[in-house]
Amino acid sequence: LNEKFQTELFDRAMGIDISDYLGVYLEYRRVLENFRDLEEEFRDLKGREDYIKFQLKELSEANLDVDEMEILERKREIEGRLREVEWAREFNEIYDELYQKVSHLLKISPERYRGVFRDFLENLKEIRLETDFSQEDILGDLEEINSRLYKIGRLKLKYGTDFGGLKKIKEELEGKLRRLEELEGKVEEMRMKLLKLEKELESRAEEINRRRKEGFMEFEGKVEGLLRDLGFDYVKCNVVLRDGQYWERGKGILEILISTIPDAPPSKIFNLSGGELSRVSLVLSYLGGSSYKTLIFDEIDVGVSPRVAEKMGKMLRDISQKVQVIAITHQPFTAFFANKHFLVKKVRPELALCVEIEGKDRIRELGRMMGIEDEVKVLEVLEGLSKSYPL
Repeated sequence: LNEKFQTELFDRAMGIDISDYLGVYLEYRRVLENFRDLEEEFRDLKGREDYIKFQLKELSEANLDVDEMEILERKREIEGRLREVEWAREFNEIYDELYQKVSHLLKISPERYRGVFRDFLENLKEIRLETDFSQEDILGDLEEINSRLYKIGRLKLKYGTDFGGLKKIKEELEGKLRRLEELEGKVEEMRMKLLKLEKELESRAEEINRRRKEGFMEFEGKVEGLLRDLGFDYVKCNVVLRDGQYWERGKGILEILISTIPDAPPSKIFNLSGGELSRVSLVLSYLGGSSYKTLIFDEIDVGVSPRVAEKMGKMLRDISQKVQVIAITHQPFTAFFANKHFLVKKVRPELALCVEIEGKDRIRELGRMMGIEDEVKVLEVLEGLSKSYPL
């Protein structure tokens, strides 16, 4: 009942090879899937580009290339120098007075102390020279360090991570911008590849549909002829190609329409009765079912005449030359054509036996199905059938 299955069945029945198209289609699907993934990633990054740049800017301003411990060590060093500056300021404030007092003590001191005072005065002069540096430069360095530490602390709180985590985030943001630039070129490159594949896909799909249309009349005739052999006094088949998307078998899908009533236009297969549908299924499988390993038919010959059952049996036998067929039937004229017979018998409500039967057992079972006990009479009935398909 599935239209895609009907398309596949028609192609097999009419020998339409789609392998060249399928190779292009699979490549197209692969490229299209990759293109969509890349395009989605590109759009996502492009939409967040400004925010990514903003984050990267504030992280870059924190100068994360220098380790946090180095920054703290530098701060301790500057703070130590600042304490020296404060001491030097106090020293310079009392230097003149101290120098004068020590000089006075030098003049009035006993001889044995004068060397000590002279050395002390020289040391004072040396200290004075060494403490002649600017406090403003040191304060500027400290302010810069504190500003950086404040930024880092604020960023830690904002991003909920430590210093190492901030560096990792910065690297990831840089990677995203590089990826964005890379994606822009890749997306455009893949877009051009898709356009090229679409043209090739369209060309091959058109060729497949052209060949399909050429085979419509032949296929319709085969279906009608086979269904008439199976007891349909009137049957009309139409094949319609409907436009659609590209898929594994081309562009668009086929639909097989059938009518079994005179003057009624062909319609969808699912409008058929159960018995009609069974025989249509057999015919379609006969025409295009060879790609399957196994086909199972469950009582498709219910209610048909012996003549029709015989034709169905022959058809099942022909199908079995290409694919394994399992047919469940109560019709002896269908069962006759099987290569092997298995008898299924219910022995208890919860138990059934399935046994293979051969030789005379097989003939007796066919007779039982026909309601004939005499084996000679059974063989007489089957004689005409056995000329083409011997037991």
